Amino acid sequence: MQRIKLFVWVFLLAGCTQLTGMQTGQFSDQSLDNIEQVAGQYIIDLHQDDDWYLFRIDLPAQAILADHKTGPRLIVLLTDLSGQRIADELPVTAQSKQVFYLENTLSKGFKNTANTFASYLVMPILNVNSVREFNNCNMPNYNLLIENSPIMVCESQQDTVFESTEKVLWYSHKLSQAKIIPVHQQQSIAAGDLIFELPVNTTDKVGNKE
Repeated sequence: MQRIKLFVWVFLLAGCTQLTGMQTGQFSDQSLDNIEQVAGQYIIDLHQDDDWYLFRIDLPAQAILADHKTGPRLIVLLTDLSGQRIADELPVTAQSKQVFYLENTLSKGFKNTANTFASYLVMPILNVNSVREFNNCNMPNYNLLIENSPIMVCESQQDTVFESTEKVLWYSHKLSQAKIIPVHQQQSIAAGDLIFELPVNTTDKVGNKE
């Protein structure tokens, strides 16, 4: 059952290209609005520079996130999700701290059917061919949440002091803020905080909300 629920959630996020509208050419993803246009009121920008772009979506209870065009990105759920697809009313569920790497260009709409906010982080990615040559997450007390993607994400299992061997992006779940930890700089982080790792020696640049 858990695998079925996970598949439906990935199916939702990735977008179903088998829908009748897509098959008959009634619309294309290029004709759709981007995430900022359909959900700008729910978006909180967390960090943006030459290498990173991270924002959070806080979708209120019973709110709808409409179909929109998108691109390669990481999605990290900060809360459990209970929703319903707009296209076919299929239920969708996912658990907090699940991480997905997606490359689709059409994201299908859904409704948050829970009685609380559905919150998740989004990190757009332009260069999907980078090769990672280091692993700060491969340390004791860190839980690797995703590995086979252009960017690694790990979660701290305890309050600790983090010292990076390369520049990383730190997300504080208590402060709901993100910032860069430069090379060899120490940073106190709390249990549940997230570390995003960029591949070394790449030309990755910031994505956009499309």
